[in-house]
Amino acid sequence: MIALTAAKHALTALWTRPLHVLLSCVVDIAFLFLYGFITQFPREQLFIAAGNLTQTFSTLLSAAAATYTTPSLMQLFFDKTALPFTLMILFWIVILLLIVYALYSVFQGFAWKLAAGTPLGQFAKLCAAWFVPISILNLVVTVIDLRAILVQQVTEQAASTVPHTIFIIIIAIIVYFFILATAIIKDSWKHASKMAFVLGTRKLDTLIPAAALLVGTVLVVNALIMWTFVQNSIAGSILGILLVFPGLFVIRVYIARVMEALHARQHA
Repeated sequence: MIALTAAKHALTALWTRPLHVLLSCVVDIAFLFLYGFITQFPREQLFIAAGNLTQTFSTLLSAAAATYTTPSLMQLFFDKTALPFTLMILFWIVILLLIVYALYSVFQGFAWKLAAGTPLGQFAKLCAAWFVPISILNLVVTVIDLRAILVQQVTEQAASTVPHTIFIIIIAIIVYFFILATAIIKDSWKHASKMAFVLGTRKLDTLIPAAALLVGTVLVVNALIMWTFVQNSIAGSILGILLVFPGLFVIRVYIARVMEALHARQHA
C-alpha cells in the first residue's frame, strides 16, 4: 500500500536526515515570525480602511432608508464617499498578497526543497500561477460575506450561507490540487500542475486512504498536544513545538513520496 510505504519512508527520514529536519523547523518558524512581523502594518491599515468603509456604508444606508431606496453593493463600494476607502482596501490587499507570495515562495519553497528536493525557481512559478485564482476567490468570498452583513442590516434577516459555502469548497478544491502539484514538481511547474489534475482525479482510490491516514495521524497528535496542554500548559507548549515543526517536515516527505509513487505508476 502506497500510503503505508510513504509513511514508513517519511518517519525514517526523521532519523536519517536530522540536519534537514532541523533546518526545516528553523525555516517554518522563521516563516511564521516574519509573516506576523512584516504583515502587521499592512493588516492594521487594512482594518482601519475596512472600519472607515463600514461606517461610510452605515451612513449611506441610513440616507437611503430615509428615501426608501436600497442601493446595490456596487453602488455602495463606488459611491464618491466610499470609493477612497474601497481603493485603499484593494491597495493593501494587493500589498499583503505580494508579501505573502514572496514569503511563501522563499521559505516554503526552501522547506519543500529540504523535504522533497523541490526546485526553488519552479516552486516560485507554481505559486505565482496558483496564487492568482486562490486570491481572487478569497476576495470574492470577502465580498459575499460583506454583502451578507449588509443584507442582514437592511432586512434584519440572516442572508443565505450557500454562496459562501460554495466558494469555500471551490477554494478547498484548488488548494488540494495546488498541494499535489507542489509535491510532484521537479523540472516544470506546468507539468506538475497538469499531473496534479490527472492524478488528483484518477487516483482517488489511493489518495483518499493516504489522506485519511495523514488526517487521522494529525488529529491524534493534536489531541495528545491538547491533552498535555490541559494538564500542564508549559509541557503542552513544549510538546507542541517538538511535534508540530518536525511533523511538517514529515508531512511534506509523506505527500511527496505518495505523489512520486503515483507519478511513476502513471508513466510505467
